Amino acid sequence: METKADDVEVAIRALVPRSEAQRELRSLALTLMQDWRANRSLLLLQEHSSVSTPLLVVVVAWFALIFLGFGLFAPRNGTVVATLFLCALAVSGACSSSSRWMGHVRG
Repeated sequence: METKADDVEVAIRALVPRSEAQRELRSLALTLMQDWRANRSLLLLQEHSSVSTPLLVVVVAWFALIFLGFGLFAPRNGTVVATLFLCALAVSGACSSSSRWMGHVRG
């Protein structure tokens, strides 16, 4: 089944340019149609997040348990606290960037 975009592209290809300027405009119109199709396909693919909410919850809980275990058995000093803080910051940044680049996390 042909779409309106296919009809437009067929109509553009059917045009017979009579001058160099018309030839360039026809070429530009075909390029714009191809770019439009590519962008439309990309938007349709990005409509849904590839990171599911249950998976994200399990991964965050898993990291929380790991950091809790490290904090529970580690001696109390500044180096350990700073390391755990930096690890938690790195994980939260990774979760934030994955939700920003792969779609919004719906809760």
